[in-house]
Amino acid sequence: MPLFEVLITEPPAVVDAHVSPGGASSAVQPFYWRGTAADESAAEESAWEAWDEKFGSGKRPVSAVVKVTKLDG
Repeated sequence: MPLFEVLITEPPAVVDAHVSPGGASSAVQPFYWRGTAADESAAEESAWEAWDEKFGSGKRPVSAVVKVTKLDG
């Protein structure tokens, strides 16, 4: 089976221009998964399962950005 890497992030939050420096933060921690899967869909599903194990079921980002990269032939 091919090797894939999946990156799950959220788009940066829109910051109100009236927020002072040191106020609200829009830092987003990227989540990486790497493993073998039959195809890109299966790789993405495996990444979401790993996300749920790490952060808990029902805590997926509302506006997730998912990038699947095939690492080998």
